[in-house]
Amino acid sequence: MSETRRKYDPEFRAGAVGIVRETKRSIAEVARELGINDGTLGNWVKRERIVRGEDGGLSVDDHVELVRLGKRCAELEMERELWPAGRDGHLLSFSRSCHAASISASTSSSIPGYPTTRRSSAEQVTRRW
Repeated sequence: MSETRRKYDPEFRAGAVGIVRETKRSIAEVARELGINDGTLGNWVKRERIVRGEDGGLSVDDHVELVRLGKRCAELEMERELWPAGRDGHLLSFSRSCHAASISASTSSSIPGYPTTRRSSAEQVTRRW
């Protein structure tokens, strides 16, 4: 025999979690009163704590921001690898990079894979790959 899974609407879930949060009663006690499995209510409460950032970890918003910053960091690292460094280790300007490569800045745009501007170099390279 297979059991049918009950589906709970978001309002019911939020209400059940709210009861646990506001009354400070145990999850098992509230679950018994509502006629649901205590593991189910426990999962809802845990998910709510994560979303609010109360579970000692990252909140959902913090996680999204961390992923965005990781992608931006990867873009900047790729851009940095594309631009040659001068003798002192600092990045060369576009015109100096062209001079170092013995090409004019106006013809550098015709080289496949060579960025036309410093600002969009990471974007151009990733689009071609």
